[in-house]
Amino acid sequence: MPAQEARLRAIGAAGAAVLSRIAYHQVRTEQVAAEVRLDDPRGDRPAGGSRSAVWLYNEVKSRRVLVALAALHAFERHMASAGWSPPETVAPTVGGARAMVTDALTEICRFQRAEGFLMAQVGRGIGDIATSEKRIRTTEAPPRSPTWPSTPLGKVAAAAWTGRLTVFAPMLEPVLLQAARSVTEPPAGWAAESATLLADLAFRAYLGDPYCPPGRQAAGLTAYWFERSLTMLAGPWVCDLHGAELGLAAVRRRGTDPRAEAAAQVTILRTLLEAGTLHARAAREGAEALTVLHPLAAHPLPEWADLRAVCDAATRQGIALLRFGDVPGAREAYELAEAVVDERAARGALDGGRDVLGEERRSLELRARHNIADVLIEEGRPGAALDLIEKVHDARWAAAGPSGTDAAWRRATLTAEVRVRALTRSGRVVAAVTAAEELVADRRTRLGGVDNISTASARVALAEALLAAGHPAEARHHIEDACQYRRGRLVGTGYWPQYDRVLLAQVNLALGDAGTAVEILEKAIVTGEWFAARVSVRLAVNARRLLALAHAALRDTDPAVARLRDLCDTFAASRPAGDALVLVLWRDLCELLLKGGDTAAARCLLSRVTQAEPPAADDLPGHAYTHLLRTLLTGPGGTVPHDTGCPHGTAARETPAADGTSASGTAGLIGRGLDPSHPVLLRIAYEEARRRGAHDPAAAESLLAPLLCRRPLAHGRPALGDGHPLHQAARQLADEFALPRPTPETGPAWDDY
Repeated sequence: MPAQEARLRAIGAAGAAVLSRIAYHQVRTEQVAAEVRLDDPRGDRPAGGSRSAVWLYNEVKSRRVLVALAALHAFERHMASAGWSPPETVAPTVGGARAMVTDALTEICRFQRAEGFLMAQVGRGIGDIATSEKRIRTTEAPPRSPTWPSTPLGKVAAAAWTGRLTVFAPMLEPVLLQAARSVTEPPAGWAAESATLLADLAFRAYLGDPYCPPGRQAAGLTAYWFERSLTMLAGPWVCDLHGAELGLAAVRRRGTDPRAEAAAQVTILRTLLEAGTLHARAAREGAEALTVLHPLAAHPLPEWADLRAVCDAATRQGIALLRFGDVPGAREAYELAEAVVDERAARGALDGGRDVLGEERRSLELRARHNIADVLIEEGRPGAALDLIEKVHDARWAAAGPSGTDAAWRRATLTAEVRVRALTRSGRVVAAVTAAEELVADRRTRLGGVDNISTASARVALAEALLAAGHPAEARHHIEDACQYRRGRLVGTGYWPQYDRVLLAQVNLALGDAGTAVEILEKAIVTGEWFAARVSVRLAVNARRLLALAHAALRDTDPAVARLRDLCDTFAASRPAGDALVLVLWRDLCELLLKGGDTAAARCLLSRVTQAEPPAADDLPGHAYTHLLRTLLTGPGGTVPHDTGCPHGTAARETPAADGTSASGTAGLIGRGLDPSHPVLLRIAYEEARRRGAHDPAAAESLLAPLLCRRPLAHGRPALGDGHPLHQAARQLADEFALPRPTPETGPAWDDY
C-alpha cells in the first residue's frame, strides 16, 4: 500500500474513533492526531501518540476530508461485518435492476441509521470551511486542490475537498453497472460517475430525513437514479418497459385472466421490438406468451380472437428470434403462425360455410409467407426466398393504392424491402439496385422527403444493393446519411444503429479503406459480449468477422486468422450444419489461409464448404465465391493438387460437374441467374487473367474486358464503380500486359450471357 494511502487510512480510523464519541464542535485536531496508529517504516517513531495537529492538517488539508475518511472507515467496517458482495449477473428485467439498486441503497441507509451519531458529525464536517478557503478574500485566488492517490480512497478525499461525500460509490458502482446492463451497455466511466452522484444523494437524503424507513428511502433514491441516470442513458423506452412489467405482475397476482396475462406479456414483447433491442429477452417473452395462449387456442371450438392472438404472438416471437440470430427458432415460430391461419381456413365451415374473415385471413397468410422468405434469406437460401417473396410482393402491391400511406401500402412496401434484399443476396444485383431505387423514390413521395425512418431504412437497403453490385462509393453516401438519421432516433445500442455501423465498415473495407473499418468497429458495442448475448449474436459475429478481415487488410494477417479460427470454432459449434454465416466464416478463413501460404489447410477447409453449402440454385453468390477460392487454389497446370491428409475428404478439385461449380462453373452460375456483372464473377475473371496473361494475352484481354468496360447496365451504372479496388487492379494489370482498354462499343455484350 502506498505510504500516503496508508496514512490516510490510519487517519480515517482515528477520525471515526474520535467522532463517534465526541461532539463535532468539541473535537480538536490534536485529539484525532493522538489516535492515529501508523507504523513508521524508519522505525524511529512509536506506532501512535506522537502525531501532531500540524502533521494531520498537512495530510488532510481540510476537516471535510477528515470526516469523509472517518465515514469511509466506518462504512467499510460495516460492509465487512454484513458480508455484502456485489452482484455477479445482470438483472433479467428492469424491475429486477431496480430491486438490485434498491437492495444496495437499503444497506447504505441501514448503515447511516446504525451510525446515526457519526453520520450527523460527518454532515457537520462536510460543510465546514478550510482555513485556506477563508483566505480567498485576501488572496483573491481559490486554494489549489491537493494531490490525492488515484485509488478509491483518494477519490473519496478529492470529492470531500469539494464538499461531496462519496464513500458509498465503490460499493454502488458494480451494482449500477449490472443494473444498467439489463437494458443497455453503458460507456466507460458512466457507472463510476453515476455511483458518485447517487452516493452523495444518499448521504444528503439521510441528513434531510434521518427517520425515514431505510427501505422507503432507498426506493425513492432508486426512482431518482432510474429517471435521472438510466433513462437519460438508454432512452425513455425503459420507462415503457418497466410499466409493462408492472402491468404483467399485477395481472399475474390476480391469476384469473389468462388472456389479460398473455396481452400483458405481448406488451413487453412489443415494447422491446419497437425499441429494437434485447431480442434475446423478447424471444423469451414471446415464448411465455405462447405458453399462456396455446391452451386457449387448443380448445375444440376456439374463438378467432384466440387464434389471431397466437398468430400475432408467434410472429413477434419470430421477429425477435430472427434479429437475435436463432434462425431455426424463427422459422418454427413463423410456421406456427402459418399453421394457425391454415387451421382457420380449414374451419371456415363453422361460420355457416362462409369465411367471414377471408380478407383478414389472406393478409395473415401473406404475412407468414413474407416472414418465411425473410428466414430463407438468413438461412443462406436467397434464391428460394426470392421465388416466395415475388408472389407475396405481387399480391400485396395489387391491394395497395397508387397513393397514400394506408395499411395495405405499409405491408406492400415492407415486402418490397425484403424483395430487394432477396434480389441482392441471390446475385441479381442489377435488378436489386433498380428495385431499391424505386423503393426509395416511392417512400420519399408518399412520406414527404427523406426525413423519416422508413426512407432511411430504404436507403440502407439501397446501400446494400449498391455494395453487392460493385459500387461501394455510392453505397457509402447512402449508408452514412441513413446512419446519421437513425442514430439520433433509435436506441443507440439497439440492432439497427449497430447494423448501420457494420454495413458502413463493410463499405469502407470494400473501398480498400481498412483503417476506417477498424476505427468504426474496434470499440463499437456490436463487437462486445453484451450485444452478442442480448441483442444479436449473428450481427456481433459478422462484425467481428469484418474486424478480422480489416486487420488482415492492414497486413496483420496472423492475428486475423486466429480471430477467424476462434469465431469458426465457437460459433459453428452451436449452429446447424450448413449455417449461412458459418459458410461465410469458412470461406473468409480459407482466403486468408491462401494469402498466408497455408494451402493445405485452405484446401481442407474448402472441402468442408463444398460439402455443407446448399444447392447452387439457392445461393448463387455463395457458390461463385467457392468457385473463386477454387480458382485461387488452382495450380500452374490448371488443377488443384489432391490432398490426401484432409480429414474432411478430398479437397475441392476442378472436375466437371453438373451443378455449375466446376472449372466451367462461371457459365453455369450465369445460366442459373447470377448476374454476369456480379463482382465475384469479375474477380474470378481477374484472377484468371492474372494467371494466364503472361503466356496468353488474348485470353487475358477477353477476361479483363468486363472489368474495364464503362458501358452502363440496366441500373444506369457500369459493372464496377469508379474507384473500386478491383477496377483499379484490372487497369494496372492491363497496363502491365500492354492490353487495349475496351470502349463502350467494344465492351462485352452483357445481354449475351
